[in-house]
Amino acid sequence: MLREMDFDGQLEKVVEPFCETTGRKGLPPGVYFRMIFIGYFEDISTQRGIAWRCDDSRSLARFLGYTPGESTPDHCTLSLPENVCRWRFISSRSK
Repeated sequence: MLREMDFDGQLEKVVEPFCETTGRKGLPPGVYFRMIFIGYFEDISTQRGIAWRCDDSRSLARFLGYTPGESTPDHCTLSLPENVCRWRFISSRSK
């Protein structure tokens, strides 16, 4: 369903003005959103726990868009400041 509505493309357009153009690349907004979504629905309160769960489950990795041979993002990538800013933007829009 997310793919049919081009969720990732639409989300990237919305958060683009809030993204830094220099420094280490953050996660694509769609992957970041899905990881936070997984943490919420699986009641995982830490970024380390979310990253571990996504790496441990092939079905969740596929949901994130990763193939069986690829590693999912680790907790350090999940907690990059750029991603935290994205989350603040997303959560502010949901209020």
